[in-house]
Amino acid sequence: MKHLKITVDGQSFDVTVEELSEKKPEDMKANSKDCAQKEKVEDISLIPGEKIIAPMAGSIIDVKVVVGQFVKKGDTIAIMEIMKMENEIVATIDGKVIALQAEKGQNIAANQVIAVLN
Repeated sequence: MKHLKITVDGQSFDVTVEELSEKKPEDMKANSKDCAQKEKVEDISLIPGEKIIAPMAGSIIDVKVVVGQFVKKGDTIAIMEIMKMENEIVATIDGKVIALQAEKGQNIAANQVIAVLN
């Protein structure tokens, strides 16, 4: 048990914290790339919801959304290069991005699910 004094908005609180792990704080650090990798699902086509699919094979130039973001119908999900032209891949419904499987520079197959909305 650790006894700590915490100040929030100028008000001090004495708290007792129970240590549940032997890990040191530096062992528990994660960067955003690690977290993003953990959110990926091997086959997002199995996730229920509105699938956003690539119309043709190409590569991802930019991803404009993140998991958890709310989008409106017509908002850009990603930009793909298809046959040397930039194409916006857009949301087909208003909803929340619940899965995303696209990274800048990634090659995408035709009809591959890029994102799932609900």
